[in-house]
Amino acid sequence: MNINIKLAESLIDAFDNEETAIVLWDKNDNVMYRNKKTSERWIKFNLDFEIGQNFFDRIQMVEDAKLMKREELVHRSNNYKLAKSSGKPQEYVIKGPTGRWVQIKDTPTSEGNILTLMTNVTQIVEQDMERQKLSVAIENFPGGVMFWDEEDKLIVSNKRNTEIMKRSGINFKLEKGVSYENMLRAQVESDLYIIPDNIDNEKYIKRRLNERSKLTSNTREINLSDGSFILANETKFEDGSLLSVYTDITELKKQEMEHKQLADAIEIIPNNMMLWDNHNKLIMANAKARDDNASRGFKLVKGASRLEMVQNALNKGYMTAPNGMSNKDFLKIRKKQFENLKSQEAYEVIMNDKFYLLSSSRLPDGSTLQFATDINDTKKQEKELLRLKDGIETLPNGLMFWDEDDNLIAFNDSSQKLTKHYGFELKIGKNFSELRKHMLFNHQKPPKGISIKEHYKNREKAWKNLKGQNIRESNFTNHTLHFTDTRLKDGSTICLWTDITDIKKQENELLRLKDGIEILPNGLFLWDENNRLIATNKSAVDHLKGFGFDLKLGVDRFDHVSHLVDHNFTTLQSGLDKKTHIKRMKESWSNFSGQRTRETKFSNGLYFLFTDTRLEDGSTISLWSDITAVKNVEESQKQLIDAIDVMPNSISLWDKDNKLIMANKTSINDMSKLNFDLKPGISRISMVKNGVQLGLFPIPKGMTRKKFYESKQNEYESLKK
Repeated sequence: MNINIKLAESLIDAFDNEETAIVLWDKNDNVMYRNKKTSERWIKFNLDFEIGQNFFDRIQMVEDAKLMKREELVHRSNNYKLAKSSGKPQEYVIKGPTGRWVQIKDTPTSEGNILTLMTNVTQIVEQDMERQKLSVAIENFPGGVMFWDEEDKLIVSNKRNTEIMKRSGINFKLEKGVSYENMLRAQVESDLYIIPDNIDNEKYIKRRLNERSKLTSNTREINLSDGSFILANETKFEDGSLLSVYTDITELKKQEMEHKQLADAIEIIPNNMMLWDNHNKLIMANAKARDDNASRGFKLVKGASRLEMVQNALNKGYMTAPNGMSNKDFLKIRKKQFENLKSQEAYEVIMNDKFYLLSSSRLPDGSTLQFATDINDTKKQEKELLRLKDGIETLPNGLMFWDEDDNLIAFNDSSQKLTKHYGFELKIGKNFSELRKHMLFNHQKPPKGISIKEHYKNREKAWKNLKGQNIRESNFTNHTLHFTDTRLKDGSTICLWTDITDIKKQENELLRLKDGIEILPNGLFLWDENNRLIATNKSAVDHLKGFGFDLKLGVDRFDHVSHLVDHNFTTLQSGLDKKTHIKRMKESWSNFSGQRTRETKFSNGLYFLFTDTRLEDGSTISLWSDITAVKNVEESQKQLIDAIDVMPNSISLWDKDNKLIMANKTSINDMSKLNFDLKPGISRISMVKNGVQLGLFPIPKGMTRKKFYESKQNEYESLKK
């Protein structure tokens, strides 16, 4: 075979300068040739391609050097073997130990050798990887992406567009080659878009197609019928193709609407609101701030000076500098305060005789947000609250205010005095459990049958479960307190107590009095101003029960009176029928005032003496005493007197002072004949003197009348003995 040596040398020189690695293996898999670039690359790894080196020995050497993974070397061997066995070129791409992507191609020759070409395809592979990444990114982009050719045929569309179509019920398959017009018609027919009322679907489609034909680049908002908003960014390239990127801006639109609502609200709030830049020049102010400053002759417009606004108020007397400070000095101080503000400040000012609370906040960008709130009514309320606080402080009632964690946040002087009396000092922040434990274990007796520990647990549980309001009494060593505990919605509790120690003592005394009245033999009724029974005792109840009347609280006074009269249990006034009797009783009862006594005789023979006392509030106390025995004696005495009165003998009864108590008719008649009126109270000596004058009593001889009268007086006196 004739070989052109010069040509061969030229080829070898060309191969040595070729970036592609070239290796020629003989039929026994040994290196026959490798170009210079191949050798240079592998020498760096101390693993040169040496002439005569076996393919499979080299694979093992690469594995031992850990330059490639075993799986990669197996793949390399298999590719080589397949090319040799099939007689056809075999190739694949792998990332080599140098970090480059390499295309390895094994090509069998007619002589049974293998030519291996290892080409650097890093740029191609990386570009392909970038395209793949871009494709994945486009596919997974949260918005829709569509790419159209110059004839408005679809080249590519990501899954977001498919999702939107499916969600909207549009039966249209987005695949390569479909026209934009067909897609648009399917969308319009499925009511994907909100179309103006004054245009039909066909006109809308034609208008959109016309706009699209003239499009270069554009951004537009699309309002979908489900209430969502899409921002479409459309770009037409020089070749006529068009890229559309759709972004869901529904949340942004909502925020935009909310921001607008906020801006509208700020504009109409009753507070002054102003935003100043870092040089204290106005950025914006709401209507209230603009109007208030306009009324003071200052135009609050964008760029207006904050310091000049203050100066205007000072110059026109709407605002005054602190005592002893000139307007000029005050402005200097305010300027420094404006500039030196770090975070927030709040202070009160008097503007046009009104109180305002001004608050300023330094924002991260150096601007300042300022609010001015009219607190004139609040200041008035504050004064009233201070008066209320002073009033609470001087109350004889105790007040304690506990937060939701039962820590003390307020108390008055009465509470402090009481707890100090029992050796406990109230302090803000102290927990209620401390006070409870101190008082219950040291100064309170538990209810009968309950241990002090049980009592403590019961009180603890009751406090924990308190809802709304609870009223309770607590007895301590020297005090009885009436508590009203009110649990507020935020979990805090107000305890208001009243010292009822004296009241409880009076109550106990009244209970003793009630018990005494209850066992009195006398009957008692207490009637209110409307003649309803509000109190009675056992004697009264038992007495009326004997007549078949059930005396209960609330009964009308004349119910039992009518019952007694109707059933003939009381004796009527002489000559009166029942109706007239009751009528006169009612009139008498209604008209009397002060105190009166009256007697009532019952059908069972009892006599009661009633004492009725009308009180100032119109109520009446009736107290009766059983005078039956007295009336019986009185009746007997009357019978005796009547008998004495008709006796034929003269009978007279004189008291210890010899004054006439009584005389029977015979005696009175006899003395009347002697011109002497024998009436109760007359002196016995007077009767003697009358007899002497008439000669009925002879005076012993030698005795004067005076001596005679004295002897008679002594005689009467001696009878006492």
